[in-house]
Amino acid sequence: MGSPGYFPTYQPRLQPCTYPISIAGYEADIIIYGGTPAAISAAVQARRMRKSVIIVSPDKHLGGLSSNGLGFTDTGNKSTIGGIAREFYHRVYKHYQQPSAWPWQDPDDYGNIGQGTPAMDGRERTMWVFEPHVAEQIFEDFINEYQIPVYRNEWLDRKSGVSKNAGSITSIRTLSGKKFLGKMFIDATYEGDLMAAAGVSYQVGREASKVYNEEWNGVQVGVLHHGHYFKKASARTKYRESRPVAYYLAYPPFRPAGVAMATNASRPIASAFVLPRKRKPRGLYQTTGIRCLAV
Repeated sequence: MGSPGYFPTYQPRLQPCTYPISIAGYEADIIIYGGTPAAISAAVQARRMRKSVIIVSPDKHLGGLSSNGLGFTDTGNKSTIGGIAREFYHRVYKHYQQPSAWPWQDPDDYGNIGQGTPAMDGRERTMWVFEPHVAEQIFEDFINEYQIPVYRNEWLDRKSGVSKNAGSITSIRTLSGKKFLGKMFIDATYEGDLMAAAGVSYQVGREASKVYNEEWNGVQVGVLHHGHYFKKASARTKYRESRPVAYYLAYPPFRPAGVAMATNASRPIASAFVLPRKRKPRGLYQTTGIRCLAV
C-alpha cells in the first residue's frame, strides 16, 4: 500500500474519443460550464468514467480563485480532503520538490507555515501553499492528460441561450453563437449563471430554521463558533457588545434568531445595523447588497 499518506498519481488509460461538430453544434455526453477547479475536477472524473466531456469556460485562464492568488489553503483537518482535490495538492508537492521551483528563495529558508498545519507535508506528500502559476499549470496538465476540449472566453447567453425539453437542458448557446449539446449539464461557475438561466429555483441568504427543521439555520444570535465577530463595532456608537456577524448582518436589522436572512432574490442579502449618526465612521464600507464593518 506504500508509506503512510502516499497515494500514486492516477494514470489515465483513455480511448481516443471524438467530439462531433454537426450542424446542431458541439456535442458531448457532459457539458460543463465554468473554468473553476470544480469544472476541471468534474471533467477529469467524467473522462475516468469513459464519458465524453466539453468545458465551456467564460474565463481565459483555468483554475478560478486557486490560480488567481488564493494559494494559502484553509486546510483544517487534512484527512477530510481526498479525491481529485488531494491529487492537486500532491502535484503541488511534487512541483516544489524540484530545485527549479525555487528561483527566489532557498527551500531551507522557507517558513513552511500553513493554516494551522505545515505548508509542505512530507509525510502526506502534499503541499497546501502555492503560487498562482503553479496551480494554473497543474490544471492545464489535467486538461492535457485527459484530452479535455476547453472553449475559453465563451460566455453563456443568459437571456435566451438555454434550451430545455420537459424540464431538462438539451443545449446551451454562448454569446459568440456556439451551441453545445449534451446529455448532462454541470454548472461549475461561482455565480451559478447556468442554473439561474435554466430557471432553477434558489434562495438568497440562509433559509429560516423552520423551512427544513434545522436548528442552526437562519440568523444566529449569541453563538460564537469562531473569532469572526465584532469585538467592538465603533467607539462612536453605543453598540459595544461582542456580537456574531450574523447578528449585525440580519435583514432588516436585529431580527430574532432562526428567521431567514432574506426573503427573496430582489432584496439585499444582508444589511449592517443602522448607526445612530448619519456620517459613516471610518472603516464602514459599501459592497453590492451588503454593508459591514471592516475588522
